[in-house]
Amino acid sequence: MRQAPALSGALITCLGDGIVVTLVPGTVNADGIDWQQVRTTSGTGWVAARFLTSVPDPATPAIPATPSTPAPPPPPAAPTTLGPFEAPPPGGLTFGVANTSSPRAVAAAQTFPVAGISAIDPATQKYLTYIPGAPSIVNTLDDTTLRADMVVMVRRAGTLGPSDIAPLVQAGAVPNATGTARAFATPARDGLVLGVAGTNDVPTLIKAQPFAVDVVMALDVSTQRWLTYIPGAPEWVNTLNRSTLRPTSIVFIRRSISAPDPAPAPANPVVKPARALTVPLTYYYCTQTSGGGAGDGGGFCGPMRNGQIVHRGAASCAGVNFGQKFRVIGDPSETTFTCMDTGGGVGAEHRDIWFATSDEAFTWWKTIAPGGYATIEVVE
Repeated sequence: MRQAPALSGALITCLGDGIVVTLVPGTVNADGIDWQQVRTTSGTGWVAARFLTSVPDPATPAIPATPSTPAPPPPPAAPTTLGPFEAPPPGGLTFGVANTSSPRAVAAAQTFPVAGISAIDPATQKYLTYIPGAPSIVNTLDDTTLRADMVVMVRRAGTLGPSDIAPLVQAGAVPNATGTARAFATPARDGLVLGVAGTNDVPTLIKAQPFAVDVVMALDVSTQRWLTYIPGAPEWVNTLNRSTLRPTSIVFIRRSISAPDPAPAPANPVVKPARALTVPLTYYYCTQTSGGGAGDGGGFCGPMRNGQIVHRGAASCAGVNFGQKFRVIGDPSETTFTCMDTGGGVGAEHRDIWFATSDEAFTWWKTIAPGGYATIEVVE
């Protein structure tokens, strides 16, 4: 209890939980807090109104309800789209769409104590922050700067320790692409933009953007690890893929500082439906290693039909499919293969995948195409 309605007001006393006080008419808002004047045995002062709750006046006897007239049921709560975000470990972060212009309401909607809320102002690329209980001059994220469509970052109160972080679960078979990618607003060069992915396929999400993308990031809330996808990087580098990205995930996309933006899409684009084919699938390789992977396709380490030296991601296909790009459903690496080579033994819809060693090839092939056939998704 303070002498004045402000955090700077002199302290009169500390009131314990359950202490009964008498309200003095009049409230004041200061430092982002609603202050209520109260009277106690220690005198009269001001307290934060959010710590008060009403109790029956002991001087006024309760009037029993008339048995023949039952009390009406309480009115139903007003519907709202504001709900809790995925709960992180203590001290950890989580993300979600605000769905309100009130940071206080965002904090109140969570199922855990909130240490702070922040958001990126897309125009200035500056972080706006809200700390519950802090003076209003400290908080730059308020009812005037927060928009309902903005993505906010919420930090849970507490200290994040190594034992609080769940282990990162290795992805199994890669699921099919789901959802529809969303296009975000274009930030400044080297700037960030946040939004809901809408799809679990990162390359599709990147293609949907009207600007050149440097990197896509998402926070795995349970493990508190950042997952990333860098266009053009080797598949094993990218930890953000169909197994770790959800259509409902909040993603950060950084615009390239120098790469040219893609040409604007035509007014009435022709959308080609994705093609899924079941095809004969085999492998060939450069080096035979000691294992069960040896076969007829060994010893190929040189140039392909397109003139390049054979490398990971290359495939031999029929001439009619030369240059085609495709992914193999169930491939845990989510590699996009390209038909860069042809061969006399490869015809029709047959696909022959190149690997560096026979053991690597055989291990992959027996999982993906145990019967000699697999389903592929043509992407270009």
